[in-house]
Amino acid sequence: TTMLRDKDLCVETTAKGITVRVLTLSSKTYLVIPDFIMPGVGVYMKYDQQINPTIGDASGARYVKSENVTVDGEELVCETYELDDGTVSKYYFKEGKWVMLSVTENGETTTQKVLEIKKGVDDSKFSLKGLVDISSKK
Repeated sequence: TTMLRDKDLCVETTAKGITVRVLTLSSKTYLVIPDFIMPGVGVYMKYDQQINPTIGDASGARYVKSENVTVDGEELVCETYELDDGTVSKYYFKEGKWVMLSVTENGETTTQKVLEIKKGVDDSKFSLKGLVDISSKK
């Protein structure tokens, strides 16, 4: 799940019962495991790599082209945009509905399926309150 709130970003995933979030808050990035110690008692640590909180934002990008493509056997329309730094964003649509985003930045491509778009976010996902800071102290 990807959530945007103003310029902050929360990317949350759950695998094998463990939920992990990557948060970008005020240009600082954190790795969060909300239920690390026990349910309701989590940890976070500062993450050295900056995450670009502009997922899905094509402002400032140049339109490159639109084309019909086949992805996993589905016919989609792909709109391609490029930023001045060379980042390429591809937006995929099926019958006018946004279904996928692919971003290539510094030679690495990240693809996300868009399962649902809705207004509003859960503000608690953007908070470090109540979590234990396990960042190494230097």
